[in-house]
Amino acid sequence: MEIRVYFDEYGNKPFTECANSFKSLKKTYNDVKFVYTLREFDLVKYDLKSHVSKTQDIINKLNVSGINKDEFVISFLHDKTGNVNSNQSCKMLFELTKKFGEYNIGIEAGDITWNVEQIAKSNARLNHIADEIKSKNLSPVENLMYAYNIITKLPYKKENPTDSVYLSREVFGVLNSDKIVCVGYVELFRELISRLNMEQNVKCFKNHVNLIGKRTELHENCIIYIKDKKYGIDGYYYFDPTADSVTKDNVHNKLLHFLLPIDKIASLNHIVACAQYLDGEQVKYTTGRYNNINSYKRPYYESYSSVYSQGATLTEQFLDFMQKDEHILQMLNKHFGKYTIKDLYNADKKVVWSILKKRSPSINIVKMLDIIKNVQTKMHPTITKNETLQRVEKIYDTNRVICKSSFKPCTTVCFSKYQYNILKQLQKEKKFMFEDEKTK
Repeated sequence: MEIRVYFDEYGNKPFTECANSFKSLKKTYNDVKFVYTLREFDLVKYDLKSHVSKTQDIINKLNVSGINKDEFVISFLHDKTGNVNSNQSCKMLFELTKKFGEYNIGIEAGDITWNVEQIAKSNARLNHIADEIKSKNLSPVENLMYAYNIITKLPYKKENPTDSVYLSREVFGVLNSDKIVCVGYVELFRELISRLNMEQNVKCFKNHVNLIGKRTELHENCIIYIKDKKYGIDGYYYFDPTADSVTKDNVHNKLLHFLLPIDKIASLNHIVACAQYLDGEQVKYTTGRYNNINSYKRPYYESYSSVYSQGATLTEQFLDFMQKDEHILQMLNKHFGKYTIKDLYNADKKVVWSILKKRSPSINIVKMLDIIKNVQTKMHPTITKNETLQRVEKIYDTNRVICKSSFKPCTTVCFSKYQYNILKQLQKEKKFMFEDEKTK
């Protein structure tokens, strides 16, 4: 079993105390590493000369304390706020590792130190996908669907018992392996969204919930604010790429949890309850054994809201975003006078949840099929219009069948039987699918 003792330069744990813990463990165990952590934003904040000087000081500090170069790692904690361009941080890390090639220097994501080659490989794959999507000149919601279709093509697969659990949960792990679980889908989706230059129209929030069925399990998906003038979409929606991921029985595009209105969460067959542990965007510390790694005082970013069946527990970041929403401000001025969204949240979370639901209007089957058609046309530019129509109808049929088992009876969502009559009319007028790019 690997043991990792962390010292975080930004934390409040003294270096000497962490070093002594490391030395004590070394007396009993063979595979013990001392991980000296900084922050990924340091890599883009300072120039190479400053980094070389700083790194040399750290090495000297570790050597003086009696920790040898094969026993320590210098690692920059991966920034999960979306404020750091990982391409830029990777470039600086590359220059730094050239100067200190004999030392283990990387970026810390989960309890794994990723080296510059692994990070560069991940960035190259993400950039390739992002460039492909951007080249299609799609609208914001079309960009999201294109990215969603790519990500949900990855089959759900847990890590092996001897692997770090973060192999399937961190973007570097997912892109350097074939492992991915719910957290990995969301991290990959968020990372891809951040590279599509949609900051003015799209905002993605990680969402933690408890799924209650035969057993209770913690699950991660996301709430995304999306504004798309082409389709008249402006609101907050529930996305769950894990639930729509490919399976052996179904290899077609599943979109039941794409653009799902917030009031429809309660109609899902499994109960979606509030996640019990939540906090704002900050660095926290954990000690514990996960699979084959035992870590001490490992720093990690924490930022989760919980929008669920019966309410919403929101982070400061989410509330700040809602406070800038013009439609919400109009609602506040009309019904609550001078109250801010934070005032209401502190007074009654249910009121804010109701406001959030009002800002999540339903998407009808006409609009959804139009989005699917336009995305499929751009994803497969060489096929005929009739072949595209066949793809759209196949996607509809797939989701219509699965919808019955995914939602409670009498639920009206895009692919439910209650929109069947609308679809039959559209099928009679197949020209609708290809008249032009306008929303019907």
